[in-house]
Amino acid sequence: MSHTTILCVDDERNVLLTLRTQLLRHFPDYRVEIAESGDEVLELVDELLAKGSQIPLIIADQIMPGMKGDELLIELHARHPQMLKVMLTGQAKVEDLGNIVNRGNLYRFIAKPWSEIDLQLTVTEALRRYQQEKQLAQQQLALEQANQELAALNADLAQQVQERTQRLEQEIQHRQQKEDDLRLSEERYRLLSEVSPVGIFRSNFQGGCTYANAKTLEITELSLAEILGDGWHLHLHPEDRDWLCVAWTEFIEQVNLGYAVDYQVEYRALCASGRVKWIVAQAVLEQNAAGELVGFIGSIVDITDRKLAELALRDSEQRYATLAEALPVGIFRKNPTGVMIYANDRLGEMTGLSYTDGWTEGWLKAIHPDWRDRFLADWQQLHKIDRLAVETCLLHTDGTIFWVYCQALAERDAAGNLVGYVGTVTDITQLKQVEASLTEAQRLAHIGSWSFDLQTQEITWSEELYRMFGLDPNQPVPAYADYLQKIHPDDRPTLLRCVEQAILHGTPYKFDYQAILPDGSIRYHEGRGEAVRDAHGQVVKLYGTGLDIT
Repeated sequence: MSHTTILCVDDERNVLLTLRTQLLRHFPDYRVEIAESGDEVLELVDELLAKGSQIPLIIADQIMPGMKGDELLIELHARHPQMLKVMLTGQAKVEDLGNIVNRGNLYRFIAKPWSEIDLQLTVTEALRRYQQEKQLAQQQLALEQANQELAALNADLAQQVQERTQRLEQEIQHRQQKEDDLRLSEERYRLLSEVSPVGIFRSNFQGGCTYANAKTLEITELSLAEILGDGWHLHLHPEDRDWLCVAWTEFIEQVNLGYAVDYQVEYRALCASGRVKWIVAQAVLEQNAAGELVGFIGSIVDITDRKLAELALRDSEQRYATLAEALPVGIFRKNPTGVMIYANDRLGEMTGLSYTDGWTEGWLKAIHPDWRDRFLADWQQLHKIDRLAVETCLLHTDGTIFWVYCQALAERDAAGNLVGYVGTVTDITQLKQVEASLTEAQRLAHIGSWSFDLQTQEITWSEELYRMFGLDPNQPVPAYADYLQKIHPDDRPTLLRCVEQAILHGTPYKFDYQAILPDGSIRYHEGRGEAVRDAHGQVVKLYGTGLDIT
């Protein structure tokens, strides 16, 4: 069974569902099919036509992945010229609109967000237009059949009459078609211009404005009478008026001399309301059928929000640079290939390097030779894990050694593409000296220390704790299961219970246990543990000590 179907295509699912709901509400006798891409629509059209369905109308978005809306409608016009096409978009360019009007026989343009009433009226008129053209085609067919029957009655006379009639009809149709095409083209241009989301203007070949659409008047806050001729100067900001008039005059002169030049400028407008707007204007030449210059056509777009965002970003970057220079830590930025593109003064103080010393490309020479390969290996993992936090050693140009804590993060854009790295370098030389003193004190007192991060599951041991269990401090920290095996079986239940209570309730503990060394000997330790809570009172870390009391 055949159906009359309206097709809708848009890459946004919610837009398609809204369209279908509104169309079914106003046109319940029609089926509404939806698709999310141009290729899907072409397959759907072939499938529906093969089943005998009629497709009087297609409504398409312009900006879609793959095949754009104008390309789809032009292709459908080539295959099915009787199908009416409506473009529904909020981002169409003037070139795209001209392309679809000239090559795709666009019936109507509807801007996003659309009015349901406007949609209803447009679709109603389109369906009426389709039925009229269909009826006209049927009447034409009936006329041709009648002529054939008449020709059968009097072949010679009918042949002459038919030939003459056909010639006259062709001439009349040809003239009528040209008049209709011209009238339709002018109406389409007017409709597209009036509903366009950008300002559109036309000027004569001398540069005087001859037309401006409603959006242009809205942006400039001028009336049509004010903007015609050279009146458009009225909305220009005083600081931009002179250079902009010179640029427009030079563009017109170059075009009139036959040069292929582009016109695109950004300027400020001082409107009647007192608002200052940023506007981008573009213009191209307009020619008649003979290729003669008849004037110019152009567009203007209000980019105030974007421009203010750019200025705000510039201010933010300036504040960032000021803060970076004021902080007591080294700050750097690198491009995706690892080349240094910024380093604050503090980082230069730590290394003794500057940009003139080859700092941008030779930053690795700031790393102490004994640590250079290890740091480079860690850095090469950054693009995989997006975060780096390591301790390393810097060698100042005067021979001074600095211990530093380096942190770096990968910077990515909204699409997830790597755009660079940002990081800090903190001088921890004094902290290292304190740690060394603490390690020596622990060794002399036979006290070892440890910590357990519940979120990262990271366990750390001091060197003395390694020695208390007869282990090599250069080896990795034993896993928790391996550590339990080094506790005497009689003491393991007590240890497990103490650790569990510390994690669940933050309960500190102290108890004596027997440690089993690798050679099988037994040492007696006193173990202590404390809990660390976050701002919400949750236990996030345990730390403690072990004392050899043998």
